[in-house]
Amino acid sequence: MSLRSVMCRTTYVSAGVLTLCLSLIANANVRINEVTILPDVGSTHWVELYNAGEDPVSLDGYVLTDEDGNDYEFPASLPDVPAGAFVVVNFDGLGDGADDEDFGDNLAELHTPVGVIDPIDADGDQVSLYNNIAMTSADITDFISWGVDPGTDADNAVAAGIWPGLTVTFEVAGLGAGSPFGPLPTASTDSTLGVPLDPEIVTRDTWAVYPSAGASPGALNPAAPIVTYLPGEGTEFWSGGDILFSWVERSDAVHYDFQLCDDPDCISVVIDAPTLIDPSYLAIGPLAAPVDYYWRVRAETTGGQTTDWTVPAMFFYDNLDFDNPPDPGFDLALRGGVNNANGLQQPDPNVGNRGDAQQARGGPTFTVSGTMSDVVSNRGLSGVTVTLTPGPLTDTTDAAGNFSIANVANGDYAISASLTNYGTVNGNTTVAGANKIVNGKLRGNRGQAAVAPLAARKDTQLLCLDGCEQNNTNNRAWDNNHNGLANWWQHERMYCPYAATAMLNAYYGGSITMDHLAWRAVGQDANPAGDLDHNGGLQEAQITAIMQWALQTNAAGVNFSATRPTDPALVAFINANRPIGYCSAVPAHIMVVDAYAYVDRVVIGRFNNTDNNGAQTWRRFGNHSFRAVWAPNAGLTGRASPAAITTDSDGDGIMDFDEANRFPTAADNNDSDTDDIRDKVEIVSYTFRNPMPNINIDGDNTRPEADQDSDGDGCDDGDEDSDHDGMYEPDDGESDVYDPTEVGSPGDLDGDCDVDADDYLIFLLTMGSGFGDPEYMVEADYDFDLAITLLDYQIWYGFFIHYSTNNNN
Repeated sequence: MSLRSVMCRTTYVSAGVLTLCLSLIANANVRINEVTILPDVGSTHWVELYNAGEDPVSLDGYVLTDEDGNDYEFPASLPDVPAGAFVVVNFDGLGDGADDEDFGDNLAELHTPVGVIDPIDADGDQVSLYNNIAMTSADITDFISWGVDPGTDADNAVAAGIWPGLTVTFEVAGLGAGSPFGPLPTASTDSTLGVPLDPEIVTRDTWAVYPSAGASPGALNPAAPIVTYLPGEGTEFWSGGDILFSWVERSDAVHYDFQLCDDPDCISVVIDAPTLIDPSYLAIGPLAAPVDYYWRVRAETTGGQTTDWTVPAMFFYDNLDFDNPPDPGFDLALRGGVNNANGLQQPDPNVGNRGDAQQARGGPTFTVSGTMSDVVSNRGLSGVTVTLTPGPLTDTTDAAGNFSIANVANGDYAISASLTNYGTVNGNTTVAGANKIVNGKLRGNRGQAAVAPLAARKDTQLLCLDGCEQNNTNNRAWDNNHNGLANWWQHERMYCPYAATAMLNAYYGGSITMDHLAWRAVGQDANPAGDLDHNGGLQEAQITAIMQWALQTNAAGVNFSATRPTDPALVAFINANRPIGYCSAVPAHIMVVDAYAYVDRVVIGRFNNTDNNGAQTWRRFGNHSFRAVWAPNAGLTGRASPAAITTDSDGDGIMDFDEANRFPTAADNNDSDTDDIRDKVEIVSYTFRNPMPNINIDGDNTRPEADQDSDGDGCDDGDEDSDHDGMYEPDDGESDVYDPTEVGSPGDLDGDCDVDADDYLIFLLTMGSGFGDPEYMVEADYDFDLAITLLDYQIWYGFFIHYSTNNNN
């Protein structure tokens, strides 16, 4: 019988128990609502609490603390916090004499003791709220951490089920250990972390960074600003095609509005796409080119607010065909002639195409002119040396690609044009009594180390415990690969390091999966949560480590550098069959560059996985935003993922790799703990329960899928979850397998954890009794009328049928 249930049932007898029950519920509604992370010069940190419940709450005995043990105990004199009211604790050291405890304006302002000033660290910290000075996992009521590893308090928050395992920090660009990769909100002076509006459930992903003008102590926070991702400011697309725009998903967004403009103020809107459900938009190319475009996005929230538009981000777009450029050479169809009155050239009927001997020996001279262009862009090339032989007569093209060679006598000439990194083109032309126009095209040098592009996504059936969908409504299944385009949503970003490493691995003959790489980078511990590193992100040193492992080499073999390669260096890498991993600056992204081409005298690189959907685009290499590069040596040998990644020996839906490395289950037994609930079902029972239960509530440090009695109440999990479906269904007479106060089923009257004929006999003995009779059993009084009647029997019989049907009794 559940203690929680008994407490509520016995409220008919004891009003005091009812008061306690309500108090426990009310206290859970006081939460941390906003925290300063970088206060302005001359200001101090503050923490805002908010009572999101419907009843007043006493904070007597509550404690705020950070990772360094700077504790603030709430004064006993503080009145109960009214529903919807705020408490702001200022870490200014002014002492309680400066406190304003009057909730007349819905806000109490408190001040830390003398000497307790700004204890929160600038590079990242945490704030924890406890309801007891003991500050154990049983006492923690709320928690937020950013930038650095928070340590013990995070362990308490994870154990209490109010904070996700492993991923224990809210990542903020520029602070402490916050990942430099991905679309992170950036802290600035006077920034705060806050919970937007008033959501029903607050998770790690609910929090947002507010800029200096967005702080709102003593009031609900507005809708959070949107953080854009790709394409980043200043990106150059040279090869046209489709463009995927993406931004960080908002947990409170109903829909998004997207605009693509061709002016920085978005007065001229090229694409207007309102009410988008996903945090991305695919613009089908080709677009008009060459053009500088600007894009922006906003959201409508569940609170009925519309966010401001993001600052329009500019990118350059051209639609050049790198794969099928025309052949280089001269256009010799343009022939010599005299100029007519309109300035147009036409043949001179008195002069043959080749001229006569007198003209060749010293007659009149003419001009050979024209334009040298790039075969890919068709734009004029400067610096091209054009030579006529015999002579030789030369000129160098100007900024527009034009040349002009004067004093050319009639005759036959060899003509050549050459440019560094373009080579030379040759032809023949004749000057015959008129000026001559000869246009030409040069093709820049190019090379490739062909890499097959990959989309950054979950690519195996390894189990994700951190946010993928159970029922796969949007191709985001927790237990399958995410085929097709990458899913741009808050949970599955930050996978580009694994995509880049997997691409390089495949180029060197390997066959490693991105999920395997993620596990290698952040897993390998006793907790499978976070093992696939969705929405995680890696530091450069971690990326170097997984590349070394994937390519079976050492640090010198992957050649990490924080210095941008020059154009000639990229050319040398590609010519040596060494594709590179390229990481751009914040908002960061890791791609693979596997080819180069000189266009308009600059190096254009072919970037793989430019949008995390596996797209392959040509971009200007020398001015692309940059953070770091990896240039593995040629001739390495890529590693292969083991067959266990894709093998399920016992057919339980858990890959053998997971069972050997992540979960304490057996690959040859689909019910490893013999509690009559299949292993995968037990993993579902806590992964998709909201809020997540404390799966170690019995303190034995054994995960439910390997723990026959997960809550240590003496009943097997299969007896408490009597239909063995992983769902907690109290209406069917089931007990919570993660609550030791709920023992067995309400239909279990003899305490042996099952519902069977013995319980039927006990019910017969109590049937017809009333409160005060020796035979009366409160456990059998299901309708709480202090009498055991036929209605109670019908309820008990339903429990019996549910249990016996599912347990073959």
